[in-house]
Amino acid sequence: FAYEAEPVLAAADMAVVVAEADEKKLPALQLALRRLDDLGIPHVLFLNKIDKANAGVRETLKLLQTVSKTPMLLRQIPIWQNGIATGFIDLALERAFVYREHAPSEMIPLAGDDAAREVEARYSMLERLADHDDELMEQLLTDIAPPKDEVFDDLAADLREGLVMPVFIGAAERGNGVTRLLKAIRHEGPDATVTAKRLGVGGGTVAQVLKTIHTSHAGKLSVSRIFGGTIADGAEILLPDGRSERISGMHAMLGISQKKIANATAGETVALGKLDHALTGQTLSAGKAAAKQLAVTPPPVPANDN
Repeated sequence: FAYEAEPVLAAADMAVVVAEADEKKLPALQLALRRLDDLGIPHVLFLNKIDKANAGVRETLKLLQTVSKTPMLLRQIPIWQNGIATGFIDLALERAFVYREHAPSEMIPLAGDDAAREVEARYSMLERLADHDDELMEQLLTDIAPPKDEVFDDLAADLREGLVMPVFIGAAERGNGVTRLLKAIRHEGPDATVTAKRLGVGGGTVAQVLKTIHTSHAGKLSVSRIFGGTIADGAEILLPDGRSERISGMHAMLGISQKKIANATAGETVALGKLDHALTGQTLSAGKAAAKQLAVTPPPVPANDN
């Protein structure tokens, strides 16, 4: 699915890389992380199957760090009971949670050995953040506890600038850790305006075609991410070669479901109908001149039959 992913990556705000502690999977993980680094896409790591892990999280990260140019930043540590991860401690929130199968985690008091482990791991996290924040470094050197709001600001800024790769833990099959991951994406991840700036999008209406699909009812649909301006059904769109086409039908999509809409604005991903000459990976625009191409998706190399 690498070729399917390329046009989507070109318009992504950030990526979540799902990995586990398995040396045999490191080569594939390295390819994914290297591609994200090359494209400058902020990303987080979700360390999955923590309920079946044999090695400690820190040992696992030392193994995974060998295939990543971006420093990994541990955001959570597991709570162990009889050798099984039964919950986690959020180092930014300084709170402990126990897993509930297919239900939200439950907050519990942070005490005993877990509290001591939290202090050590949190300090390591803050030290890494202080590499890019002189004020935080001064606070650590003078034993001043930094305000949580400032810590979250640093976490968000370093993620968006690609300076760190935050690491979250969980067991996706049971739903453990997924809600906390989604909250981090919502509050700390970049939005479309940040992505547009990273891609060098200028003013005006600009969109990127992520995927082309053909349906029995609506015909050809160009699934596109909008980075600037507003696109309305029936509007004329410029292709990279300067040709113009008129949108005939605009849809918000959720899986296979389609809902017809009249217009869409920056940040939204919509399906534009009947753009006969638009291709996956192309940049669309409105105005007198075509916008610059945001990304070029090379065609897949055919297999050698010999």
